[in-house]
Amino acid sequence: MGAGVIDLSKGAIGIGLFQKPATLLSPFGRFENGRWTETEITVPIMAVIQAATQKDLLQYATGDKLDGYVRIYTFSELRTVDEDVGADAQIVITPEGTRYRIVKAGRRSEADFTRAIGRLEHDRGRSV
Repeated sequence: MGAGVIDLSKGAIGIGLFQKPATLLSPFGRFENGRWTETEITVPIMAVIQAATQKDLLQYATGDKLDGYVRIYTFSELRTVDEDVGADAQIVITPEGTRYRIVKAGRRSEADFTRAIGRLEHDRGRSV
């Protein structure tokens, strides 16, 4: 590896070792006969879901507290809002039923995985 080049292959290996089943929910809407129709598509995926760090949220440019945010690593593609097709942000659901809305996602093509930040779906910025 040259200077300044980061080898992400070890990260991809870690994802492969520690990933667990989850469900990806993709809200989608379209006009049918002049009426807006919303549907949801669910796909089983494998992902690593960890508590977010302060550094993660600084990269996301939010002053919010860490509560309710997670890092998600997966070989599946994740997206936030897609205005071109009228789709809302995707949601990752853990086997326990906890739902995280994708608020930031970036594909790492050199290692073929996605790193995302998710927020509890019904989190309203609660404070302790």
